Amino acid sequence: MSFDRRRFVRTASGALAFVSSYGLLARAGIAQTQPIKIANILDRTGGLNPYCLKQIKATAMAVDELNAAGGLLGRKLEIIFYDSQSNNQLNSQYATQAFARDKVDVLIGGVTSSSREVMRPIVNRFRGLYVYNALY
Repeated sequence: MSFDRRRFVRTASGALAFVSSYGLLARAGIAQTQPIKIANILDRTGGLNPYCLKQIKATAMAVDELNAAGGLLGRKLEIIFYDSQSNNQLNSQYATQAFARDKVDVLIGGVTSSSREVMRPIVNRFRGLYVYNALY
């Protein structure tokens, strides 16, 4: 593929428009101001909670640090915690609730493979983003 001057100018103009679009939209008051919602489904109570308490604190700390730095893409992060109590039925219930009712953008959670496999199809159904923090 040849890269002549016309193609270069067209590509550079498009890249410049893309990069500056958020700033222009923000100044015009059109930029999206809703926070990025994150669901955290881990075991605060239950038999597996010793493995989850540090992950819960680390997630909250990361969200606080990102918000202090201005958020992501100019948007703050909002985290919603759910206590699955080491119960896969609650993992399923809270994953559905997070996407259907609470309208989260990202789900972080699952301490065991079985909890992951309960939540993964729900995340796929809602076309969400899933982060599985495996201990191993």
